Formats: sequence, structure tokens, C-alpha cells
Amino acid sequence: MRLFNIIWPLYCSFKKHYLVILPLIFIMIFSRFITVIPNFTPLISLILFFPLILKDKRLAMILIVIAQLFADFFVGFYDTMIFVYGTYMLIALLAFKYMIGINFYKVLSSSVLASIIFYITTNFGVWYAMDLYPATASGLIACYIAGIPFLKSMTLSTVIFSSTLFILFKVVKKIRPDLTLQNN
Repeated sequence: MRLFNIIWPLYCSFKKHYLVILPLIFIMIFSRFITVIPNFTPLISLILFFPLILKDKRLAMILIVIAQLFADFFVGFYDTMIFVYGTYMLIALLAFKYMIGINFYKVLSSSVLASIIFYITTNFGVWYAMDLYPATASGLIACYIAGIPFLKSMTLSTVIFSSTLFILFKVVKKIRPDLTLQNN
């Protein structure tokens, strides 16, 4: 019975928004395959906009993990998955708190902040879980320095894709004023 109490609200939320959720999952999965520039993907932008579509944080977390696992099944699993997945879920939780009353300033600031959080946690994960750098403070610093080009492309892509999503949401809202977003 307890499992039913957990699954039923997730099912109802998914059923209510599946026309938006399924394309987002599709984009999250396939954006991993079409990246020409490393870390230039819409993934963090999509995660930042989950609170506008979903009310249920658990469903957002489950969808993030499912999309990532599915993509990683084809791309390949790696040593720092726990750091990457954990960071995506952290960004989603922060977005549920911060992306209320969305405006362009919040979109830009959350895009930059999310990219920095991703950079800090995943580069720490690379330093901690892989044998690429010595397990010293200088090794950690070297790891962070080596990650700067990835931070630049991730920040740029997140700002571009988040701005695009924000503009699309505004256009859709003008066309369909009856449309209500979850956190607005």
C-alpha cells in the first residue's frame, strides 16, 4: 500500500503532462549523442525548467536519472556518474526553489550558477574517482584548471538554451494565456 502511495502521484503527474515530459526526455537523451562541442548541451537548461512543467520533485529526479541511464547505456558508463547524476538532481532541487516567479534575470543567473555548480562537483569527482590527477591539493587545482574550457562551453550553452526556453515559454504564454505553469 505504501508503494502505491508513492507511485500513484507520480503516475498522475506524468499522465497530466506527458505531452511535454516525453519530448523533454527525448531531448535530454539524444542531446548526449549530437554534441560536437564538449559540454555544449541543453541538458542543464532543461533541468532548470522542470519546475515549470512538473510539480512533483520526485518525478523530476526519476526522469533525470532514467534519461541519463538510458543515454549512458549507449554512450558508456563512467567513473564519475554518481557526481554527474547527483549534480543534476541538486540543480533540479535548487531550480524548484529558485525558479518561482520566473523572469529573465533568474534564467540568466540560474544558468550561470548551475554551470558553476556542475563544474565544481564534477571536476571534484574526476579528481576523486579517477587516477588522472594526484590525490593532493595541487592535483585538485590542476583538475579544476583543466576543466575551465568545459566550464566555458557549458555556461555558454546553458545561457543560450535557457534563454531560448524562456522566450519560448513567453511566446506560448501569449498564444495560450490559459496555460498555467507549475511554479508561477
